[in-house]
Amino acid sequence: MKRALGVGTHFVQSLANAVPGACAPYRRLCDGVHPLLSACVPLCRSFLTSAFSRSAVFCAAGAIARAQVATLDPFQVTATRGGPPPEETPVAVQVFDANALTQFPTITLDDTLREDASFSLFRRTDSLLSNPTSQGVSLREIGPSGASRSLVTSNGVPLNDPFGGWVLWDSAPRLSLRSATIVQGGGSGVWGNQALAGAIELIDNPFAGRLPSGALQGDFGAFDTESIEAEAAAAAGPVSVAVDARAFSTGGVFNLRRSDRGAVDRPLASHHEMERVTARDAISSAVQAQVSASLFDEYRNNGTALTHNGTRIGTVSATLDGSPSAAFAWSAVAYAEQESFEALFSSVSSDRSTETPSDNQFAVPATAVGGALTGEWTSAGGAHTSIGADARQVSGETREDYSYSDGNFTRLRTAGGTQDFAGVFVHQDRPILDGWHLNLELRADHWELKNGHDWEYLFNGSAPTLNRYPRQSGNEASPDLGVVGNFAPGWRWRAAVYRGFRVPTLNEFYRPYRVGNVSTLANPNLSPESMIGGESGFEYDQGPIHFKITGFADALDDAVGTVAVSSTPSLVTVQRANLNSVSVLGAEGSLAWDLGSVFTLEASYLCNDSRILRADAQPSLVGLRLQEVPRTTLTAAGIWHGPAGFRAEVRARWVSLEFDDPANTLRLPSATVADVEFSRNFGGGIEIYAAMENALNAAVMTSLTSAGLATYDAPQMLRAGLRWHW
Repeated sequence: MKRALGVGTHFVQSLANAVPGACAPYRRLCDGVHPLLSACVPLCRSFLTSAFSRSAVFCAAGAIARAQVATLDPFQVTATRGGPPPEETPVAVQVFDANALTQFPTITLDDTLREDASFSLFRRTDSLLSNPTSQGVSLREIGPSGASRSLVTSNGVPLNDPFGGWVLWDSAPRLSLRSATIVQGGGSGVWGNQALAGAIELIDNPFAGRLPSGALQGDFGAFDTESIEAEAAAAAGPVSVAVDARAFSTGGVFNLRRSDRGAVDRPLASHHEMERVTARDAISSAVQAQVSASLFDEYRNNGTALTHNGTRIGTVSATLDGSPSAAFAWSAVAYAEQESFEALFSSVSSDRSTETPSDNQFAVPATAVGGALTGEWTSAGGAHTSIGADARQVSGETREDYSYSDGNFTRLRTAGGTQDFAGVFVHQDRPILDGWHLNLELRADHWELKNGHDWEYLFNGSAPTLNRYPRQSGNEASPDLGVVGNFAPGWRWRAAVYRGFRVPTLNEFYRPYRVGNVSTLANPNLSPESMIGGESGFEYDQGPIHFKITGFADALDDAVGTVAVSSTPSLVTVQRANLNSVSVLGAEGSLAWDLGSVFTLEASYLCNDSRILRADAQPSLVGLRLQEVPRTTLTAAGIWHGPAGFRAEVRARWVSLEFDDPANTLRLPSATVADVEFSRNFGGGIEIYAAMENALNAAVMTSLTSAGLATYDAPQMLRAGLRWHW
């Protein structure tokens, strides 16, 4: 816990120092945020350094409570971006409430979201062990890869990495989360780029309820795993301030079987810290303002003595929310993000006794700035209309040494560019019959790719290779049409057709890389992906039973995948390329059954058949299944609320066979993982718990090379800890 306590000594001071450089495009905002952060330093230091002393915390809470407290209404932000509530949405929606997100048997947020069978990451492992570049999120297994095909936002600010599109789940505060909403199906209608397969909106509101308030959670477990997270909020007059902090470390586990390990192999150890401060002010009776600034710092060992990666992210955001009348509301958000990333890759000998560096990605600076404005109103006839506009610019460049020979790197590469996105949308939810609604959405986007380059220098003094790529741009239209209605007591039917798109990331366009014996080449000539799809489903929600089932069919064009270039026993070379046409057919369903107030049963199911219909870049792929896509995923859970505050939760996830290569030759067997948690609530907001992840100690294969070397997810892992809410 030393690392956790150390966070308190520099918590918000580091934020205050970082803000001016991180958000230069929003100078006026920074000028207001910087003094606020500096003023919060003593409060944050006092809170964290006294977190383990109940008497000290209660004294602090009592002192704050004597101040005048102003309670503000929560911001009205949803994953449908001003659209209808979930029960009036024509596409499938899954909502995780605060209890589901904070009472969890799993360490990571993304592992909790995997309770929905439609949610998955690129690899079978979660963010506890996986490299950040493998944390691309996919909904309904639509074209998974390291780059997400689903947009993830936190209070309206995108979490997708500016350079590579993956999602750093640990950068999001967890204790203050109030909901996580997964909108499946084509989400580009209101969200635009990266929402091709849907959107996930994380909503946190530390100011909800009575102030002052706070929460503390700490646990320890196997493999030297330690975690502590805290959040606290207080108000004085019209201003409310909240702080969030987390420190986590693990000694890690080996991802190779003992018989496959050699002298170079190491556990997948990691540690990270997250700090955030948020302030809210009621400017008037109709307008609220909120500013937030956060830092995230992570370091990972990637399984051998040399390989590692590190990430540092600074983010500031500002939100204005207004409700001038009961029939009209508006919101505006602006944000700026600055990120640095570095990683070292290696080549390991066949007996795993030696390794040599293969790529030193010593710096990947990336920035993202953007904003959105949304207005919504309800007409006298009950029609709900929202209209909005948003813009985002991302810029990034990889700087790396490569081509290792005779003890030294011989080449230097800098490759990257800039992407601009701007879009407008209109959405209307209109009653058409008693209990029936028609949903119409139309979005228009313009995107531009510029400053694309790949500069390569030889350390022997030879002439460099300077590749400058032409500017590209395009326009996209994303219409959505849906209908939803009640046709019998408790029964609802919905149907929708939609179109979505995704522009490849800077990483996909410009950065080649090598992992193990597989070298992947970049492709600056990639085309944007597009998808046309439809779905129809039934839902039943009455009494103790909540049930839904959905069938969907999607046509994914120009999906970014990889095609073979060459293959030798020591090196397999592939290149990113557009697969002309991919068919995605499937069904999903879920069931929740409340057996009184004591026991709850839950289940979720996804069946997916994703096949390549046309691939001019490699015709032999036609008819094959997409890489890393299981045909079937099933999750189940049982939750027991016993007497005297006892609670038990058991969750299991089963995935069927999938393939680890485009040619469908490397088979990853089906796997089952079960997690268990027991807890007792002692009153006063204090709860102790014990959790066991992968309770059956299943060997879950996560990757397989052509030489037969397999990696595995974490084995059985036991943790115990304390939760305290006040």
